[in-house]
Amino acid sequence: MAKVGVLGAGSWGTALAILLHDNGHDVTVWSIDPKEVEMLSEKREHVSKLPGVHISEEIMITNEMEEAIKGKRFLSSCSSFYLYKEYSGKDEAVCC
Repeated sequence: MAKVGVLGAGSWGTALAILLHDNGHDVTVWSIDPKEVEMLSEKREHVSKLPGVHISEEIMITNEMEEAIKGKRFLSSCSSFYLYKEYSGKDEAVCC
């Protein structure tokens, strides 16, 4: 079992977090949006993007970046391009 941080809590990040958890990993999901974190934590479902898909109580959801990355063996960036642009200051697409 690995400790994994998923950066982004949209449809892709949420689905990946569930898949990783279901395969035995300790998962923390980060979102920049406190309202999204509150919704995911309370409802344990991404109501607008993955309605009806349950998020285990064992998956930690946070808007604190340090919680999402500290002590993790793997990180997966599942955030949208606008967030990349905001933090990097670059306008071009990057594939890694």
